[in-house]
Amino acid sequence: MNSNKFISDYKPAPIASNENQRLEAVKRTGAMYLDQDELYDVYCYLAKEITGCPVSWTGLIDSENQYCLAKDGLPENAGKTFPRQQTFCQYALSSTEPLIVEDLRKDKRFENHPFVADGLIKFYAGFPIITGDGYTLGTLCVGDSKVNKLPENKKKLMIGLTAKLAYQLQIQ
Repeated sequence: MNSNKFISDYKPAPIASNENQRLEAVKRTGAMYLDQDELYDVYCYLAKEITGCPVSWTGLIDSENQYCLAKDGLPENAGKTFPRQQTFCQYALSSTEPLIVEDLRKDKRFENHPFVADGLIKFYAGFPIITGDGYTLGTLCVGDSKVNKLPENKKKLMIGLTAKLAYQLQIQ
């Protein structure tokens, strides 16, 4: 992957107007950059079971990075920290609604992402992890190398699962 092409062709998401408060909410979880996969693996496992997607990850997003709390289906050598501006999930921070893209190749926001251009991922669904006071901490996501669609009942199950994850992060 040519990182210069990545930087020039893939545009970062706009920063939400409540970004400072959102970042404080992320900090309050105390979970950023801690190696606690065993606490969060179940969410990725269940997300894959619910959606039938082969890949799932969950993470928090601060001003610079997305930190994976857990992942299932990604290569073992995939890191835990990714630059925020290179993630799909940054686009899910400004809404409380799931960001579901059935075919990333047909979405202007994602068509130039190297993983999309290389055919590694075609489907993405990011479910915002929302605090009780309405701030999005990060996402619980699923992905697929083929075009996919989530039925309404599976979306509802994923929203419920993500709410449980948000609760766990707030009570730690």
